[in-house]
Amino acid sequence: MDFCDLRCHTPENLDREIAVGVFAYNLVRSLMNDAAAVLEIHPREVSFSRSRDAWMSFSDKLETSNDLKWIVLSATSRLVRDRPKFLKSTRLD
Repeated sequence: MDFCDLRCHTPENLDREIAVGVFAYNLVRSLMNDAAAVLEIHPREVSFSRSRDAWMSFSDKLETSNDLKWIVLSATSRLVRDRPKFLKSTRLD
């Protein structure tokens, strides 16, 4: 999930590469939401980086629902706490 450098050479492939990137981002966010629901915590307490790494480590080994539990446990092995600046709502004037 490195979008700093796009590797495509044609406009058609650029559209595909961006679409796949957005899909991958949403897949990780979905994993974070599912993991937070299982632990009954706020999704902001689950680390995006840890969730991405868990998905990349275990996704090719998915065979049973038990394997999915390992991804969720790995994604939530360390929770991100005390994010006051992210949890406060900001007012735009």
